[in-house]
Amino acid sequence: RQQGDLLRRTIEAAERHFDAGYIERARSLLEDAVLASSSEEQKARAIARLGWVTVQLDGFHVGAEFFRRAAAEPFADITLRIEVEQGLAWCLHETEGVGGAMPHASRALELAEAHGDPSILAGALTYVAFLETLAGEGVAFATIDRAVELGHARHWSQILGRPDWVHGMLVQWSGDLATAKARFAELHDEAVERGDEHALPFILFHQARIELLLGNWTAARAYADEADGATVDSGQVGERPYSLLIVALVDAHLGLVDQAKERIEQALVPAEQLGVAPARIELLATRGFLQLSCGELAAADRTLEQVRELAEQYGIREPALFRHHGDAVEVKIALGRLDEARAQLAELDTLAERLDRPVLRAIAGRCRGLLAAAEGDLGAAYEPVERALELHPAAAQPFEEARTLLALGGIQRRDRKKRATRESLERALSMFDELGAALWSARARDELARVGGRASAGTLTATETQVAELIAAGRTYREAADALFISPKTVQWNLSKIYRKLGIRSRAELAAALARSREDATPLGDATIGS
Repeated sequence: RQQGDLLRRTIEAAERHFDAGYIERARSLLEDAVLASSSEEQKARAIARLGWVTVQLDGFHVGAEFFRRAAAEPFADITLRIEVEQGLAWCLHETEGVGGAMPHASRALELAEAHGDPSILAGALTYVAFLETLAGEGVAFATIDRAVELGHARHWSQILGRPDWVHGMLVQWSGDLATAKARFAELHDEAVERGDEHALPFILFHQARIELLLGNWTAARAYADEADGATVDSGQVGERPYSLLIVALVDAHLGLVDQAKERIEQALVPAEQLGVAPARIELLATRGFLQLSCGELAAADRTLEQVRELAEQYGIREPALFRHHGDAVEVKIALGRLDEARAQLAELDTLAERLDRPVLRAIAGRCRGLLAAAEGDLGAAYEPVERALELHPAAAQPFEEARTLLALGGIQRRDRKKRATRESLERALSMFDELGAALWSARARDELARVGGRASAGTLTATETQVAELIAAGRTYREAADALFISPKTVQWNLSKIYRKLGIRSRAELAAALARSREDATPLGDATIGS
């Protein structure tokens, strides 16, 4: 009995070290427990805990082997049997895909339903909801909501498969970004309060992704950098492909090409070595997006075809995970491979119809308009793109909206509608500039340069007017930013829009334009163009 109590305390100590981010120490304690165990149940429990620990040090292939070892031990504890099945489910979804993982998740749920403990059942429901959602048939809200309502055991905060964490992911994938943001903020606060260094990288990853989608790219970069730093500090090698991935994803959107490429290459090596298939696929999707952004269309096509094949191979069909469908269709259209574009657009249409998400419908509409224009039917190109623009406010993803405006401007330019073209492209450029999407701002400017003619007037927005007043008064970017409670970069973005709208190039011209607008008592913008 004394030996049993000692081994139980050793395992509990290992769990505490794991939560605190001392992963190697946790492994050492658990290895000692395995060697010292005289009962099959205690040995199996220590091996199972080693499974969770080793995925963060040696990868999911190794973790799966520990769970198989635990499963082979003769023990009677049903809760431990459930945990082992769940461990296999999580490891195998990373290494083999949804098909290899689902039988273990289903077996865990079957055992948990019979066992009856609410918190154990919550965990089992969570794994099934997660895998069903990955399969692309829609978010399993009924299952995950039931899991969250039941609650989870909090004696050990190992985050993989926790109901509240998975719930945040699934809500995010559904497109309800505001709710997902609130969920992960709660998880972050709880992890900090508990000193749970293990969980932080997993939470920060999703906070960065959500802010990226919402258009808050400064915040996204901060969360991404923090996620990577927390991963390194806690020694969670198995999470590093993901932490590098989120930094690369933000860098790719910001147009930091060399940095994004370096992070992608840096992360692909451990992703393959550790058997982290979802991270590997998303890294490739990020590379494809970056290649598209740089105009490297043939390379983007090859990369995105690889993403498509791997996603199908692993049964990971949830479109919010890799976000490659629209990019792949746009690349096909740009390359003139219209039959292939049409086939992939049909797949995207099917997904959009089945899942009924505004952002998917909007992206599909944008692609449909671009395809119609490429086929020479400009009349048919307008309706799907304009409908997409109506959907974008509900999606609340400004980068995608700006891309649709850019597409509309391109169609209007080909249709020789100069004024409408310029209005669409200037709106797109303004949004890209505000986001910090340097490569896409350049694309919008290139399109504008092909229009010719004079820039439209356009009154300044309230923020632009405040920035104009402060800069004309001689304030620095930092001083203006502090006065308006925004970042210096945002001041720069607004100033570039002001100069473009007013057709000026310097602070001196801005001060003169401001003085004229005061004399004429007209909004800044209307008074200066053409004066």
